Amino acid sequence: MALGHVEQSPTDAQAELTGVHHPARVGYDPNNPKVSALVWFGVWFAVAMVVILAVTWVVYRGITRQYESGDVALSALSVERPPTPEPRLQPSPGHDVLPQVGVRDMFLRENAEFERRGWTVDEHTGQPVIPQPIVQQIAQLSASGVVPPNVQPAIPAAPNIAPAGATPQPAGR
Repeated sequence: MALGHVEQSPTDAQAELTGVHHPARVGYDPNNPKVSALVWFGVWFAVAMVVILAVTWVVYRGITRQYESGDVALSALSVERPPTPEPRLQPSPGHDVLPQVGVRDMFLRENAEFERRGWTVDEHTGQPVIPQPIVQQIAQLSASGVVPPNVQPAIPAAPNIAPAGATPQPAGR
């Protein structure tokens, strides 16, 4: 309560009438916290942390064991896993050659197959040379108007019909 220009604490009678109590009269002292309460808080906080960490570790171990036990083969027939699908990275299990070695081996296998079929491989370019009889046979088959017997075109030729009112254009324009 303010009495004049100086603030004073209310008397006990005034405090009962107004319901206002001065902090010093009820034992409130902000400069003296209870040290024992802080120590007990720290102890219980540490205990709670240890318990929470222990529970977390037990749950983690349980999940890990369950996951590992689920990775067991269900049948003796499926012990070996199938290889990963193509294309595989190089080198990898079952495909342990470097890319340049793999390409060189592929070219050697292809050249051996061409030579087995009677083709020759040009020594300078490394390209296979098609034998002349095969070239002549393909040229005869692809000549205009020549269709082997009993062979129908895959797609019949569309009729050359101009839309109504349009003038036909000569081919080549």
